[in-house]
Amino acid sequence: MKIKLLTLLFLLTFCLHASAQQTARYSNYLFNPLALNPAAAGSYDYINVMGIYRNQWAGLEGSPTTSVISVDGAAKGKTLGLGLQFINESIGALRQRGLVPTAAYRLRVGDESWLSGGFSVGIFNNKLIGSDLVFKDPNDVALPTTTEGVTYIDVNSGVYFQSGKTTLGLSVVNLLKPSLRYTGGRRGDVSQVNRQYNLYGGYLIPLTEKFKLQPSVLFKTTEQLKTFQADFGAMVFYKNLIGAGLSFRNKESVNFILDYWINDDFRLGYAF
Repeated sequence: MKIKLLTLLFLLTFCLHASAQQTARYSNYLFNPLALNPAAAGSYDYINVMGIYRNQWAGLEGSPTTSVISVDGAAKGKTLGLGLQFINESIGALRQRGLVPTAAYRLRVGDESWLSGGFSVGIFNNKLIGSDLVFKDPNDVALPTTTEGVTYIDVNSGVYFQSGKTTLGLSVVNLLKPSLRYTGGRRGDVSQVNRQYNLYGGYLIPLTEKFKLQPSVLFKTTEQLKTFQADFGAMVFYKNLIGAGLSFRNKESVNFILDYWINDDFRLGYAF
């Protein structure tokens, strides 16, 4: 059984919604589809192991960081996709750890075409480290001074289509919209995770024998279209060895992306 290790290193800049814990944003979303869509589990012809590190506002104390280790592969004649993600996030005094098992059913709809539907059920633990907070009025009795935590379960679902050079996906994350009620404190429900919808796609265009172009797009929105974001990008690949590209995230950032195959089994990516 062939195993490939895909290592993606991310250094991103974006605006964070402070009102609630939300899904992390990745520039290289086509390279790690499992982070966006559970239906993408088992979409490779091998067992795929991936490591992701994302650092926002690098160099600033308490800046947001995300670390992810994931593995997925196909079984039962490629009709069943299985995956698992380990997630570790921090921003200031907030910490989150999650374990997300994933399953997808894959249906062959052509010689090189697959349509899959999948879901994931994740268990998460959030902590608020009160001792890491600095307050203008430290004598306010309503402010947290100890470590408080909350454990909750959430569900993601989606559909995923692959056909040769085409990739399309639609997913809904945070289906249960859990309210985070921290224990050990006096604040009760302090925030709620919003439901988010993702629609994305990419197409690989052969330019010459050595060069290929892959434009892509990602649309994200929450319920009732309260927030909306669009990513538009394009990558150019040379001999399946190295790639470079740009993406634009509306009202937020321009991202520079590099992709390099170290050998047949190891791949390195970087985005800034």
